[in-house]
Amino acid sequence: MSVEITETRARSSARPGLEASIAASELLLFCRDLRGTVTDVVVAAAGRALAAHPEVGCAAASAAGAGVGVAVDTDSGVLVPVVRNATDAPLPQVRAEVSRLVDAARSGRLSSADVGGAAVTVYDPVQGASTAALDASASCILTVGRPAYDSLDLTLALSVDGSEVGGAEAGRFFATLVRLLQHPYRRLM
Repeated sequence: MSVEITETRARSSARPGLEASIAASELLLFCRDLRGTVTDVVVAAAGRALAAHPEVGCAAASAAGAGVGVAVDTDSGVLVPVVRNATDAPLPQVRAEVSRLVDAARSGRLSSADVGGAAVTVYDPVQGASTAALDASASCILTVGRPAYDSLDLTLALSVDGSEVGGAEAGRFFATLVRLLQHPYRRLM
């Protein structure tokens, strides 16, 4: 199975980006077996891809220990808590941390240690955040497009601000991420 990665322009801005569609049937089964969500698995996969390509992390994120941010819409606006263990923790721990951070963001209980320093921010429309609110605050935004009722393809789009991450680095990171999500049983366990 091959996946084509294409260059795009982010929908909400002039940011350059990459997009790929992957068959989601194996990923959805993996989520069911993990008892987690697509967001949990994408965060874990993004963390593994960051570990393989640390040059994608911005300088501030690298200094703080690169993490994967999760955009969460709250009553106070969009908050981006950071899963700091996404690069190396087992998937159940990543899943638990994503759940804890999303709950803390929505209930107003995030600590200052829970935010800041995201190398990549995962925007999943299920979490309800707006990409417009993220454009100003994140150098790399990974958007998850859910399968439609008539398709089992999951669309991933990576938009890059360009000021901190070069296109070649982002392309290598994105290709690794796509490979991880294509075969999660073989590559994420």
